[in-house]
Amino acid sequence: MLRGVGVTMALPFLESMCWGRPSSPAPTRFCGLQFPYGCGTPVSKDPKDKHYEILQKENWGFGAIGSRKDFQFSKVLEPLEPFKGDVTPLLGLEHASNIANRTTLHGASDAFFTGTGIGALNLQNSISVDQLLANHLGVTRYPSYVFGIDGGIGVAGASKTLSYDLQGAPIPAQSDPRQIFDQLFRADKQKAVLDGLVRDKSVLDKVLAESKSLANRLGKQDQRKLDEYLESVRHLEKRIERRKLWFDRPMPQVDASKLDLGTEDPLGYVKVMFDLIVLLMQTDMVRYGTFQLGSQGNNGDFGRHEMWPHKLGIMPNKDDWHSTGHNPNLFLSKWVRVLVEQYAYFLKRMSEIQEPNGSLLDNTAIVFGSANYVGHTCGNNPIVLAGGKNMKFKHGQFLDYSQSKDKPPLANLYLTILQQCGLPTRSFADSTGVMGDLLA
Repeated sequence: MLRGVGVTMALPFLESMCWGRPSSPAPTRFCGLQFPYGCGTPVSKDPKDKHYEILQKENWGFGAIGSRKDFQFSKVLEPLEPFKGDVTPLLGLEHASNIANRTTLHGASDAFFTGTGIGALNLQNSISVDQLLANHLGVTRYPSYVFGIDGGIGVAGASKTLSYDLQGAPIPAQSDPRQIFDQLFRADKQKAVLDGLVRDKSVLDKVLAESKSLANRLGKQDQRKLDEYLESVRHLEKRIERRKLWFDRPMPQVDASKLDLGTEDPLGYVKVMFDLIVLLMQTDMVRYGTFQLGSQGNNGDFGRHEMWPHKLGIMPNKDDWHSTGHNPNLFLSKWVRVLVEQYAYFLKRMSEIQEPNGSLLDNTAIVFGSANYVGHTCGNNPIVLAGGKNMKFKHGQFLDYSQSKDKPPLANLYLTILQQCGLPTRSFADSTGVMGDLLA
């Protein structure tokens, strides 16, 4: 830890912490990311759908074309091209029919990482992948992180969190970067002191003297790691404070009915949340967690993310994400591509952080996908698995089970991840076995 006046900040793993002993392999980790309403092309051509031909001919679906090892990303997944050797697009995975039949169309997100049908016919969920890992393998400062753009828990069938505890109860998602940052780097017992500090005084400034003293005692490799880490924190602090500046300024007294007062930068927000996840894992404060990139709206309860595609000029006529998902078109595909771009940013940040046996990405299994194919259609979940090379995951391939008569259930993917993370379990939800196609 680095300590300053009223501030305690965790350090990343350094080789000199081993005190002459051989450095241990970095820990294994899991991160679950999910977006609502899916991304795919209509199964049959609708003559009224002007976008159908473009979607099909220009490959605007979610996935890839070609063979298992010789494939080309779809337009939606093109931003992942620099990480082709670190990712595996998967199509056709879904929870078994006995699960899907008990799941409402809006409840698919609730069940994405649990494999339990939930909705009007079943309000009881079960434990999610991240929490199962945290319960059995959690030895870090925080057992898990639970992030979500909308925050809170929502309602059954329209959950605003992806994480569920051992009793199947939803765990509230955190959505405020400033609060999350304070929780990470400022101890609760020091809150009173911190509240009195000058706002523009950086946390780094308060630990600068000790960081310099520490750097003088480190080898070149550890000095590089320390500098890299401090720069990451500085970068994150500046981004959060830049966003916070606008929220701290009082709004002028105007007729708001004629103005769109939404000042949030959606893409900047998502990047900040990804930066926070990177820092959490880089410092080994936590190893398992989820981040929900938008919840499924239901009964008029829509999250703040619903109008983001329109505000960014991707969806016309003030269409919201939810209504566009009901009628799959080019606008939906282009918006999901934007989300994939943010995902690629996350993978890049993870790949840049070096650990004793590779990068942070090499030691983390990341699931990115949707609980729906398109709209509220359950099944054939669009998914990309990334990272985890040191966990024996094999990438640089495209696995399409959508036409297979014996396609594995989605829970098989999660069972494989659980085992490769070190959890000695033989089943999860409706799993039938591990996915050998994913393992080296």
